[in-house]
Amino acid sequence: MSAAGIARFCEQAAAADGTRLLLRLLSPSDGAALRSSVARMSPRSRYFRFFAPKDDLTADDLRLLLAIDGERHLALGAFSQGQLWGVGRFVRHGQEAAAEVALEVGDRLQRIGIGTLLLRRLEDLARERGVARFTGQVLCDNHGMIALLRNAGAHLGLTSRGVVEARLDLSESSPALERERSEGAAGFEPATPAV
Repeated sequence: MSAAGIARFCEQAAAADGTRLLLRLLSPSDGAALRSSVARMSPRSRYFRFFAPKDDLTADDLRLLLAIDGERHLALGAFSQGQLWGVGRFVRHGQEAAAEVALEVGDRLQRIGIGTLLLRRLEDLARERGVARFTGQVLCDNHGMIALLRNAGAHLGLTSRGVVEARLDLSESSPALERERSEGAAGFEPATPAV
C-alpha cells in the first residue's frame, strides 16, 4: 500500500466511557505522535509493551516501528483530541500465514475497550491481507492484556521465562468479538468511515 493509501484510511468510534476516537493507519510520518504517546505511558506500561525499562523511543526504535508498508507491517492508531493514545500493529514475516501482533494503550485511556477495538479492527485488516492467525507474547503479570486476548479467543500458554505465548486464529471469531460486531457492545458504536 502506498503512503497515500495508508493516509486515506480512517474510522470514527467511541469507547465505553464515550471518549471519541479516530482510528487511522499510521504512516512513517507519525514519529512525533508515536514518541509522544510512548512518553505519556507509565514506566509499568512501557515495560509491559517493550519487555524492558524504556524512557523514550530511540531513532532506531522509531525506524523499526514506523517501517510500515500497510501490508506486511500495519499499525493502527487510536487518536483522541488530536493525540495518539493507542496503537495496534501486526508484522508478517516472509510468506507465513501468521503475523505477530502487539497492542499498547496509554494509561489514562486504559480499561475502556480501546485495546479490544484495535484488536478487532486489526483482525479484519489482517484477514483482508491473507493473515490466518496472530501470534504474540505477553508478560505473565500483564493481566489486562491476558484478559483481552483470552476474551478474544486466543490460545494461551505460559513459557518458562514468565512470558505468555498467545495464538489467535483469525478464522475463528470469538463470541465476545462477534457480540461487539453485531450489537455494538462494550460501549462502541459501529465504526463508521470518517469524511
